[in-house]
Amino acid sequence: MPNRITFLIIGILFILIPKIQGQHEIPNVILECQDYKLEHKCTCLTDVLRNENESNNYLVKAYAHYYLGISECNQDDIEFIKFHLDQARHYWSRANYNGHRVSYTYLYLASYFYDHTNVDSIHHYADKIFSIPVNGNAGIANNLKEGLVLKSWCYRSVGDYYEAYKILNNFLNSENFKILEPYSKIWFLFNIGNEAANIYSKTHLEKGIEFHEASLSLLDKEIMIDQEDKDDLYAINVYGIARCNYRLGNFKIAYDKYLESFDIFLRLEDVESTASTYNALARTSLALGEIENAQKWSNEALDFYSLLDRDIEFASSPFITLAKSYALSGQIERSDSLFREGLHVAYDKNKVLPGLHDMNIDNASNPLNLIVCLIELAKNNVLKFEEVNGSTDNLRDARTILNVAYGQFHRLITQYKEDASKYHLKEVQYDIFGYSILIEFLLKDDEELFRIIDRNKQSILLTDRNWDNEKIEFSELTKFVQSDQTIIQYGQTLDSVLAITLDSHGTRTIMIDSKKSIDSLTKLYFSSISDPGNINYRSTSSLLFNKLINPLNIKTEKIIIIPDGELVYLPFGSLLYDESDKMSFLEHKYIISYQLSMRLLFNILKRKVKSVGLGAFAPTFDADPSMLYATVRGSMEDADTLFHLPNAQKEVDQICKLWNTIPISPSKVNVLNALSDLQIFHFSGHAISYADSPDNSFLALGSNINDSGQKLILKELYEVDCNNEMVVLSACETGVGALAKGEGVLSMARGFIYAGAKSVISTLWPANDQSSAAIMNVFYKELKKGNAKDEALRNAKLAYLEKADPKFRHPYYWASFIPVGDMNPLVYQYSQMKIMLISFLVILLVFFGLRYSSRRRSKV
Repeated sequence: MPNRITFLIIGILFILIPKIQGQHEIPNVILECQDYKLEHKCTCLTDVLRNENESNNYLVKAYAHYYLGISECNQDDIEFIKFHLDQARHYWSRANYNGHRVSYTYLYLASYFYDHTNVDSIHHYADKIFSIPVNGNAGIANNLKEGLVLKSWCYRSVGDYYEAYKILNNFLNSENFKILEPYSKIWFLFNIGNEAANIYSKTHLEKGIEFHEASLSLLDKEIMIDQEDKDDLYAINVYGIARCNYRLGNFKIAYDKYLESFDIFLRLEDVESTASTYNALARTSLALGEIENAQKWSNEALDFYSLLDRDIEFASSPFITLAKSYALSGQIERSDSLFREGLHVAYDKNKVLPGLHDMNIDNASNPLNLIVCLIELAKNNVLKFEEVNGSTDNLRDARTILNVAYGQFHRLITQYKEDASKYHLKEVQYDIFGYSILIEFLLKDDEELFRIIDRNKQSILLTDRNWDNEKIEFSELTKFVQSDQTIIQYGQTLDSVLAITLDSHGTRTIMIDSKKSIDSLTKLYFSSISDPGNINYRSTSSLLFNKLINPLNIKTEKIIIIPDGELVYLPFGSLLYDESDKMSFLEHKYIISYQLSMRLLFNILKRKVKSVGLGAFAPTFDADPSMLYATVRGSMEDADTLFHLPNAQKEVDQICKLWNTIPISPSKVNVLNALSDLQIFHFSGHAISYADSPDNSFLALGSNINDSGQKLILKELYEVDCNNEMVVLSACETGVGALAKGEGVLSMARGFIYAGAKSVISTLWPANDQSSAAIMNVFYKELKKGNAKDEALRNAKLAYLEKADPKFRHPYYWASFIPVGDMNPLVYQYSQMKIMLISFLVILLVFFGLRYSSRRRSKV
């Protein structure tokens, strides 16, 4: 929905003028000028300044300059506007006036640059508004609000939707929002609802609907708004509700709401909004499978956009929708032509479209739509190959286009400040790689396929951390693979899951099944094994084994799994290879570890960790009044049940005894020091994971989690330099969180990898307090023997299964722990001392042996 920012600013200003508190009285000589028509008004104000040239009437001069600056006297001359507004502020300062008009001069300049899409200048002048104290003045608060709306547009224009939403949400929760006039509040609630709709999370989209409904509720009560304005406000809020429903997948509701707003826009003769609604109706019709309807609405949108006398941010959208509809109906050439038109409009319809390799999103009017057009052109080339008996040249052309799209995508993503916005945009990259993977599969190029799949995974993490993100060379991979290892790289096209294996004998690629089928089975299986009372997991477990592992014909003892999509939630070791045998877990057959990507693993292995020692933490929590202690170590998005964990403390005591050290008090300072200075960081306690705001997930360092000093928040890890060889998170769901397509899970475990940990042991569901302690105790004993981390964890799980009562052998109790990163054995100071002692004894034996031999020879 296009912003009506200029109209909104001017409209609100004049509606609010009679109501603004503390407004300075406008001099009569200025009011007389204001009564004239434009041409005479400008002459009148200029004459006032000439007549007051030598006087000290600062107020008259300030108002004359002010109205010359914001009038249409010379609207095309920014230097003219800036001069008069600067002079207005100068004379107001001398007249001791600090009312809303001072902030409005900055707002006016920011809105001028909005009309000219100059983002840097918008930020500059909007920030100037924030330097002026509000002091309860509704006019200044309104200007502050409008400055924030302009800044939110700046962030949204480059796709930084989270930042756009965040700055508006901060204002909503401030005292300044409360002092706004009702009309301003109505507009603001519409704007924040609009920004919430840009974020593809269920929570934000539902919030967006709430904001629009709140705006409509205030509108219904406000009687000081004329009917036409009221109709317009009603229509744009209904449009906003439709957008949220569309993105929630409620397409029928969305279509009806769009249609309702469309009728009002048409009656109001609002050409731009009518065009946008035509486009929205087309897109929704396409989602409903109504291709002819989509084409009808798209053509109407194009006709209306052609009536506008300025470039519109989303003018390329109807080209995209119409082109998609023709592709779906098999008219590929017509679709190609429309995508190229859309590409031109998204770049700049008033400029010559450069060659493919000369494009630069910095010059584009809509960078995202430009990238989308490139992706869709590549998709059409794939369709030509698959549906109209095209040649492999079509696939190679598609590959070239997607490489350009990928380059432009990363150019765009580096402009973002918020990680959440980057992951949101990863949806676009997911499409790039979905088609890229399909192309390499169709070309039967296994080596390139492996590289493409791996390059997609964790690319944002690599970029953020300034790690090596170059394309992985296949020769590096083949050198890495040991004779007893098989790497399984799972990847996805847009609708299918495939696996490519790499062992010492080479590669093998298999198309597994549809993405829908695998996702459905994985979700079903996860829900059953994360519930100890559910014994119906076996058939699903066996089915997943027969789809994901059995066809791969693995001959090695060790497996490195690099999952994708919903498979990141799957503990492969819990799969049954024989449904009739309750104990035929894959954990018995293989030593299994996991990686986020091979490129990331190579970066991890390059890190040199010189720290020594163990830091083990078991925070103390309040007792549960009903149960005396908790049975699980945290709960997804439930921070109200963090009770005492007796086995967590026992676990830490046992580990510290093995390492000849003592537990560390879990203060924030001690935790951060341990991350910086110690080889092993072990946490046994409660963790909370938030799916919709993963950056706020945390490890609880005490019961009072409202105290920031009693929790380690995921986003804090981004600023930590973690020097741990191994991080063990023996807590709930530290390996789960929001799933970013292609990037994996935004979890606590990933945060520690981001911070620099070489390996992380995390959990996929609420960890049982008792079984976790038993597994961890054996795990550290196995590490002490010099076993690799993945082998040590596997042995601990098998030891648990062997000793556990049959009713506690359900995967819930043991399969949750997942090892990621460098699986090499730990080399710790105690082992080094033993090696030195043994070496010394060997030297002594050799010395005395040689001496004894020498004496015997001398006697002979």
